[in-house]
Amino acid sequence: MCTITVNVTIPTEADAVPVMSVFGWLIIHQRLDVSSSWNLPWADYKAGFGSTDGDFWLGLEKMHLLTSSQPYRLRVEVQKSPTNFWQLLAWSSENLVHLVTSSQRYHLRVEVRQGSTNFWKLVTWSSESSVHLLTSFRSYRLRVEVQQVYTELWFSAEYWSFKIGDELNDKYRLEVEGYSGDAGDALQHEGDQLHDGMMFSTYDQDNDRNPTRSCVWTRSGGWWFNYCEFACLTCHSSRYEWETLPGSIFIVNSRMMIKPQ
Repeated sequence: MCTITVNVTIPTEADAVPVMSVFGWLIIHQRLDVSSSWNLPWADYKAGFGSTDGDFWLGLEKMHLLTSSQPYRLRVEVQKSPTNFWQLLAWSSENLVHLVTSSQRYHLRVEVRQGSTNFWKLVTWSSESSVHLLTSFRSYRLRVEVQQVYTELWFSAEYWSFKIGDELNDKYRLEVEGYSGDAGDALQHEGDQLHDGMMFSTYDQDNDRNPTRSCVWTRSGGWWFNYCEFACLTCHSSRYEWETLPGSIFIVNSRMMIKPQ
């Protein structure tokens, strides 16, 4: 991957800002440590925090100044969390097993149970003779489970247009349009979890649309919340998600990058 550090000139600001660049895309958000806390005050999200080689947030004011000076595109990249979820296929037909496992790679686990007991014995990878000896002198039931193989793939969502509003009038409102990619369009998901058009919220400045509670207090991170979220790259690990991903929606790494149109 062609990743370099570049100095970006921010309109109206005197000093250039060092930012990581990936094939010309400027990283404005990067989260590499899922356990780190992003539950920070408005001032931190406004000014920016972190380091370019680790967790990083460019700053809402800089995002606003850049995206209001010329048209920008947005690229979001997320890496899915591994899963230990086993799907039960006991007593399923051969056709169903084929449908579940044909589109993606899966681990296989086979278990047998004697009579009505609750004890299941794993027999996967046993020799044919041992399975025969086990089942030939006593009645057994069969249980088959499959687990999707984790491939550590990254998924992306690109938006042709990306803009951050000002602080005074818009509270750094998010504006995106023109989706493409394989991560799914979580930012423009219709309904009360739509992120496009939302103002930014932190624990000390609640600008979400939820009238009964603050989304930040339950999600533990600043974000463009609605009622609350369909995606959040700054939330607590239990809410660190991009809900339009195929399969598991939880993620372990993420970054947001911008590039002039």
